[in-house]
Amino acid sequence: MADPVNPFGKARSFIVSRERQNGVPPGVAPAAPFVPAPVGALSWLVPAGKSIALGADSFDDRAGSSAPGPGRLPAMPHLTFMGGRILDKPKVVNVFVGDYWNTDQGKGDAAHMNGFVNTLGASGLYDMLSSEYNVGRPAYLGNVVIPGAVTKIGPDEIAAAVKQAATSGQVQGGDNQTIYAIHLPPQALLTDGTVDSSQGLGGFHGSVPGADGNPLLFSAIAYGDATNGINFSGRDVNSRDNNTITLSHELAEAITDPDVATAQSWDQIGYYDPLGGEIGDLAVNDGAVDLSEAYARNKDGYAVQIEWSNQDARFEMDRARPPKLLTQLASGPVGTKLSSTEAQLPISFAKNADVTKVLLNLSLINPSGRAPQLRLTSPSGRSIPVPVPAVANFSGPLDITDRGVQGLSAKGTWFLSVVDPNNTGMILSSVSMKVEGTSKEPANEQP
Repeated sequence: MADPVNPFGKARSFIVSRERQNGVPPGVAPAAPFVPAPVGALSWLVPAGKSIALGADSFDDRAGSSAPGPGRLPAMPHLTFMGGRILDKPKVVNVFVGDYWNTDQGKGDAAHMNGFVNTLGASGLYDMLSSEYNVGRPAYLGNVVIPGAVTKIGPDEIAAAVKQAATSGQVQGGDNQTIYAIHLPPQALLTDGTVDSSQGLGGFHGSVPGADGNPLLFSAIAYGDATNGINFSGRDVNSRDNNTITLSHELAEAITDPDVATAQSWDQIGYYDPLGGEIGDLAVNDGAVDLSEAYARNKDGYAVQIEWSNQDARFEMDRARPPKLLTQLASGPVGTKLSSTEAQLPISFAKNADVTKVLLNLSLINPSGRAPQLRLTSPSGRSIPVPVPAVANFSGPLDITDRGVQGLSAKGTWFLSVVDPNNTGMILSSVSMKVEGTSKEPANEQP
């Protein structure tokens, strides 16, 4: 989406830059040039060649801006019902395009996706979505395989596949709430305008006119691996997980905002955040959650994207899991006189939790009285500036919750970077870090 304030008449695209998938830390500009995304792609959220940088010049921009630019992270998402259609009885047909799906490997992948969709409606994710956003639980109608050699598929080919599946007679019960989920084979490029899946396009949803003139809903996803689509799984590529996560993103959006591709006014839009986009975009496209933390495994063993809950003010997979508040305290090595080079102080946490509050307790001897340079780096690479008063000696707590730490995972090693730029004999005599958060390790779900 080139202009997040005007989504009308545009298919929704799901793009995560290849640099971000390859682990370029937030705040570090990748070497690749900026790749402009097409109309309909939420490119302003994670553009290639840009990076997400939290801090006073980005994290706080939402309050004073109606249309944030690249790198701006909304402080608190909020989905608003605009008055348009939502799906109260959604149905899903999996449409597998290409000869790959008739191979042994392809049949296994297709069976995995069919099983995923068949159980999705009864999952904890739709316990939350149905109760909060008044949408229905998706029902699986069946699948259609369209054979043929496939190297690239764009909007025209998607429209043809949707119409063929809808009129094939292989699946019964389709109606105006049926979503045709188009699955591409490995390495086939999904295209939308000037961007394709080799550049991080994972999928998009929209509609095409049917034979009777009524819209046929679709979602289309690229086969996610290390070089195509979206790879959530890092070095240990798991394409089946990548594909269920991407499809869950697209289905959540198609169910809560089905008519975005044909809408001509706000009252034809379903649930939407005018600054952040559709429900699936809030966690992933804007960089609010690291890719490795943007999904969870449900009770049936399938990987799904976590989605935003207005009620709970967090990204979650299952409201039925009671949040477990936990407090952790850890300390780093102290008492070392700092040189003019950067000192890295590791602080480690063992438990997996979504951070809700962070307090740093510091005792700093600062002979020059000049403001020191402190920066906290999360285990996922998020860089957070820590403001410290320009005084000779500082001792006390620093609440950095509003600096962009909420929703990050506490588990792993954090690094507090401290610089004495003028080599004045600064000494960090003590440091500890207190984290409060909600547990991500409930007993009734797989980690």
